[in-house]
Amino acid sequence: MATTVQAAQLDSNVVANVKTVKSQNLIAQMHPRSRFDATRTRPFIDEMILLHMQMVDAAQRAMQSSDTEIKKMAEETMKSSNARINSLMEMRRRFLENPDKG
Repeated sequence: MATTVQAAQLDSNVVANVKTVKSQNLIAQMHPRSRFDATRTRPFIDEMILLHMQMVDAAQRAMQSSDTEIKKMAEETMKSSNARINSLMEMRRRFLENPDKG
């Protein structure tokens, strides 16, 4: 029988996995048949976007902390990760427009 803590952790893991799958589907739906799929650059960019999205999710959870230092770090993480996601999405868009440069 699982303890309350184990059950909560399992729920948290399920939510994280669902968010990851949703993120992957969102990215895949943007340009599912691009010639750029065969290169190494696009998969790397996609992985980095997902990584930064996960960092934002973790930082949002950390904002519930009562520790002001943790909250400050979470705010900085969200700001920098969101900026990086935007630049990576722009990079991805440019590569999809001209896959030969990827």
